[in-house]
Amino acid sequence: MALRDTLPLLPSLMAISCGVALSLGCMTGCADPAEPDAEPDMGAAESDILGGRADARTAPAVGSLVRIFPMANGEGYESFCTATLIAPKVVLTAKHCTLQANGKWGFATGAYATTDIVTGRGPDRFVAAERAEEESTITGGDGLGLGSDVALVHLEHAITDIKPLAIDALVDQDVGKTFTAIGYGVREGGSSGQRRSATVLLEARKGKVLPPLVSFIDYDRASGGDAAANRAAYEHIALLDGYEAVTGPDATGARLCSGDSGGPLLATRARKLRVVGVASYVLGTPTDPCVFGTVYATFGPAARAMIDRALR
Repeated sequence: MALRDTLPLLPSLMAISCGVALSLGCMTGCADPAEPDAEPDMGAAESDILGGRADARTAPAVGSLVRIFPMANGEGYESFCTATLIAPKVVLTAKHCTLQANGKWGFATGAYATTDIVTGRGPDRFVAAERAEEESTITGGDGLGLGSDVALVHLEHAITDIKPLAIDALVDQDVGKTFTAIGYGVREGGSSGQRRSATVLLEARKGKVLPPLVSFIDYDRASGGDAAANRAAYEHIALLDGYEAVTGPDATGARLCSGDSGGPLLATRARKLRVVGVASYVLGTPTDPCVFGTVYATFGPAARAMIDRALR
């Protein structure tokens, strides 16, 4: 049974495909440009991303997609996905994030993307979205069924005091290496909207999704129920060739969860941070939907062509 046969294709909801839980996304004066290429801040070790750390320093170009809501003293912001500034007026995120955007929304930066209605703490800045652009030529995929889960958000005005991040490609030699993930998603306790980072391990760029992450014995034990159905689920989902890669927890045990969708997978290339993917969906069980790992949308030819056109 395919994902789209179980529930309407609303990436803001967790869906179950053959017993596999798939979710993510419900699933910010004229200063010099901020330096985006610092190594990840390994300071405070608070729980986060589900095991990462609070991080307001690494790659300032990473921010959040937020919706505006009314407050007694003005407007507040609610984070619903993560995104990255790749040009002064262009933000990179996941397609399933822009497809669920509605009302007044845009891009926010800073350590906090969701307004605290008690203290008023929230984003450093907000820039409204002018329009979204989704990659639509690549179709299919065993996860969300959206093809290439890559989108751009064109902003109403330029951000000039933060240096955008460049994009790059993953290669086979990257498998087995660690990368940095940044997101504003759910942390332990259920709160979200605070900027967090973690390191994750690139497990595969092609083939089946679950076998690199977990043995069938452990998957069957974690899932419970019928072993034959679990076997079908375990072998069902494959990466979209050239357009997806899968990461798992490294030794730190950190894992992405709801709200981290669209967030960058960051690689260090020649001592500079580069975006090599955007968080698409996580894999787990119905009771622990974020437990196994994360599938990232990568920049295959069609996605790269769309990005290059926007950057001209």
